[in-house]
Order: sequence, then C-alpha cells, then structure tokens
Amino acid sequence: MSTYSDYYLRDNPFPVAPILDPYSEKAQLNGTIYNPDIMAGEIESFRSKIARRPPLIYIENKVFERGVGKSALLVQQWRQLQKRNDITSVYVRSGQKLMPTDFAAHLVNRWHHDQYLWSVVLRVLTTYVEQTPHGEITLAGAKRFCETFPRLPLRGLSLPNFNVFNPDRLINDLAAWAYRQVGDTLHYDLALVFFQSYLSDPRTFPDAYPAVLRKHKWDNIAMLAAVYRLLRLAGYDYNYLFFDQFEDVVHGLSGKSLLTFSAEMRRFIEASIGQATVVVTLHPGAALALDSPDAVAITSIAPRDERHVVEVRPLAREGANLLCHTYLDYFRLPDLPPPNPLYPFTNEAIELIYEAAKGNVRGCLQAFNYAIEKGIETGTPLADKEFVIKYHSDISGRVHRDAVSLSR
Repeated sequence: MSTYSDYYLRDNPFPVAPILDPYSEKAQLNGTIYNPDIMAGEIESFRSKIARRPPLIYIENKVFERGVGKSALLVQQWRQLQKRNDITSVYVRSGQKLMPTDFAAHLVNRWHHDQYLWSVVLRVLTTYVEQTPHGEITLAGAKRFCETFPRLPLRGLSLPNFNVFNPDRLINDLAAWAYRQVGDTLHYDLALVFFQSYLSDPRTFPDAYPAVLRKHKWDNIAMLAAVYRLLRLAGYDYNYLFFDQFEDVVHGLSGKSLLTFSAEMRRFIEASIGQATVVVTLHPGAALALDSPDAVAITSIAPRDERHVVEVRPLAREGANLLCHTYLDYFRLPDLPPPNPLYPFTNEAIELIYEAAKGNVRGCLQAFNYAIEKGIETGTPLADKEFVIKYHSDISGRVHRDAVSLSR
C-alpha cells in the first residue's frame, strides 16, 4: 500500500479535521457530500418548518456533544433553497462576540457578494426603462448594460458608454422610483446610496451605506429592513437566513448581557416578520441560556417547541455505513470499481468505529480518515475488525476494550 489509488480512491474522502466550511474548495469540508437518507427524519422536519415560514427555527441536539450534524443539515437546506429564483438564501457563520446588528451587517454583505443585490439593480433598471421610455437611458442602452453585466462587476462602471445622457439624474430617478414603490420602509437616502454605488463602482457599496446610517442615527437592523424592500423589487418574495454555530454567540450569556442580546435579537426578528425566517444552530448549553427568563424577548416570539425546533440525533448504526459509503463513493476512481462499495472497510470495522464515536458524525468521519491513513502507512489492504482493534487508539483516540483486557 502506498497511495489512495490502492484503495480505489483518488484522495482520502474523509476530513482530517471535520470542521464544516461551505466556502471551502474541498468537498470533504464544504458539505457537498451529503446523503439525505442519513437524516431523513430531520430533513422532513426541517422542510416542513421551512414551508411554514416561522420567524425562527432552532436546529438542536439534546446531547452535550458537538459534531452530530447540525451544521451539515443547515448547509444542505441553505444550498437547496439557493436553487430557487423567488427567494434569497444566505449563510453566515457566527462568532462569539456577534450581536444581532452585526448579523444584519453580515447579511447585507452576503446579499451583495451572492449577487442578490445586483439582481435588484438589473430588474429596477429594466422596469424603469419600460415605464419611462424617454428617461435618462435608452431601451437599447439598458438592454446592452444588462447583457454586458449579467453578474456583479468587480470594477468601476461608465454609464455614458450605455447611452446614459446624465448619470447623476438617472441614479436619482432610480432611487426615487424605488422609494415610491415601497414607501417609508426604504428611506430615499438609502435608495440613493444604493444606486450611486452600484452604478458607479459596485465594490464600494458595503463601505458606502454605513455613512447614511450614521447620519440618521440608524443601525444595521434598520438597513436590514430597507434591504428586504429592495430585494422585493427584484422579485425575491421571501428570505431564509442561516446562522451557523449560533450556539457560540449565546452560550455563556447571562444576566444583563443576555437581556441586551435578546432585546436586540427581538428587534431583528420583528423587522424580519413576513420578510424572512432565521435558522440557527444550538447545542444544549446555548439552549439552556435561551430557557432563561432573561431571554424571554426571543422565546416569547419564537418558543423552543415542536413548531420551531428541529432535533438532530446521533447516527443510527445503519447511518454509519451510509455515511462511510457516501464519502467513499464520491472519491472513487472512475472506471475502476472496488471489490465492494465499502472497501477498504468491512461492516465489522465500521461498527467498531461507530461504537467508539458513540454515533457522533464528526467522530466517525475523523476515525475513517485516520483508518485510511493508517492503512496506507502500514501497507494494510483491508481495514477489517482486526485492523481497527489493533490500531484502535490511532483511529478512534480510545483504547479498545480488548487491549485493556490483555494488559491486565
């Protein structure tokens, strides 16, 4: 044994550090390897809640252990919803010190980078030209602009190149048109800075709008409410906001800090009702914080009950086989079938790994990785029961019970 090809693989399918990063280029880390049969019950529960559009959905596990698959479930649904053209679906990874206003700022940046806000510009420009044929841009100029920039341009723009007679007047016209469509929920100054930045140099938008917020003494939650209205102008009727690792924000909050966070989070949710559903992950420690009376501002509007909670359980025994098979199959060499779908593992080896990890998805994936690497290192053609017992500590991080018995 010397390379992964000896295992009929083009690489080690399993992550050495299974931390999910949906923007990673590595399939082992970005969540694209996913078998819906492994969490069929959780997916059905999640989808039914997504369809009902509550203000907040909690993805929780009841055991005090990370790595049961909450983030993978969240990312899978985020990606599924991205395929739709009538909604937006955005992902934000939480950080320990983020406040709800910080989440709002991250969301605006994601709508920008994920092209949703550029769709607003193209749709508004097209509608403006249809309704104002003698306006500041010709029909042919608007059509050529949309064809030239179907995606967000990462450079400055020159509107005169597209038969725009007076760029400043066009920008003011578009801002005024957008303001008239949605009324006071989108302040004219925010509409103006939106079109000014996007139609001069789109790269400047994330740095341009905070000046308007400071001028009017608004915060990013006010900006969030305005962006919801802008997105509707592009035909996005609803928004799904996925906050991964939300437990890192909530865990450890208590007293005044939890009261402040909860009050601000309630403002965020109230600004989003009818516009968006927020999806968060929670582990038991964070759930305990939200059960506190100091968090009632959140839980009174979105209780942690069956209507709002998707419970994620540890893997079932058969789920470990499915998990292993799914990753192996993704990295199989083309036109070179292995001796069996689970090769180089046997059912007994996977059973031992499953038991050592106690059904924890992250633990299983990491052990599968170590087993592949140990097999290559030792020149072992098959990771069977005897192999896993012999190298149990290297693979699982735990000493096997048979080794304990022999040492006595």
